Amino acid sequence: YHNIFVGHYESIFPIIRIVVRILDLFTIGIETFPLLFLKPRKQWVRTGLLCNVLTNPLLNTLRILIFSLYPNEHLLWILTLCMEVLVVLGEGWFYKELVHVSAKKALLVSTLCNCLSFGIGLWIL
Repeated sequence: YHNIFVGHYESIFPIIRIVVRILDLFTIGIETFPLLFLKPRKQWVRTGLLCNVLTNPLLNTLRILIFSLYPNEHLLWILTLCMEVLVVLGEGWFYKELVHVSAKKALLVSTLCNCLSFGIGLWIL
């Protein structure tokens, strides 16, 4: 019985990685779309892509790791919201430094983009 379970889990793991990568790409697209309407467009989009490539896979991997170690949905929601706040702050800093906008505008854009992708993710689930 143990060998059957382990074999089944190992065969599912690549599928989980593929799903996470698809979610990463989907989120990057959602969060980058609003940036197309800001000026200077190239700087916003490049910085948005950089932010998402740095934060999104890390956030999804941490969520999977936390849930696999502590399969508690309430804990997962609390930690997800905390991590999202950290992501908003980190991406806001990147926007401020790389697009050269005020901290207020950078945080506003970061908050809007992340709320959009988070909201759409909740709607899909």
